[in-house]
Formats: sequence, structure tokens, C-alpha cells
Amino acid sequence: AELPCHLHSPKYQDRAILALWYKGDRKPVYSYDARKPDNYSFSSDGYHKYNQELFNGTVKFVTTRSPAILILEPVRSQDAGVYTCRVDFQTSPTANTVVN
Repeated sequence: AELPCHLHSPKYQDRAILALWYKGDRKPVYSYDARKPDNYSFSSDGYHKYNQELFNGTVKFVTTRSPAILILEPVRSQDAGVYTCRVDFQTSPTANTVVN
């Protein structure tokens, strides 16, 4: 499954600094931080952290595509649900993408 998340701000030269994925009403299940936070795994496109118990290593957030996508592979029955991607920008208001 590929779940979209819009990381681009409507403002020129504004950028996303944090993306948080939620499943239902839970705490964030996946986060991407363009800054350099503690306890995150580094990737060439930023810093990533996710709930390993929930996804069991089957998740990847690809920020180099437009829109960015959260990939769940293989998809399991327990992965079903409503996901929200919340994006915080440097200067623009927070944006949300909701996908079922």
C-alpha cells in the first residue's frame, strides 16, 4: 500500500520540517524529522522513527516522491484503518492528509 502525504507548502521556499503519521486516534506511529533529533534513524532524506511493534519492519516513508508516500509492504489485515499525515512547515500552517 502507498499512502500519500503532501510535504510541499503553498508558500514559496517554505519547507516541511516534521511529518507525523497517525493511525486512528493513536499516538504517532511514524515520524519524519528534517532537523537532527535524538533517537531517529538517519536516511539520506532526513530522520525517521516508527513504531516497530505496530509495523514489524514493513514500513518506509519515501520523501523524494511528490506526494511523499508511506509504503506498507506486505499489507496485513491489521494495517487497515484511517491514517493521517500531519506536516509542520517552517512558516506555513500545519497541513493534514487523511487516507483510508
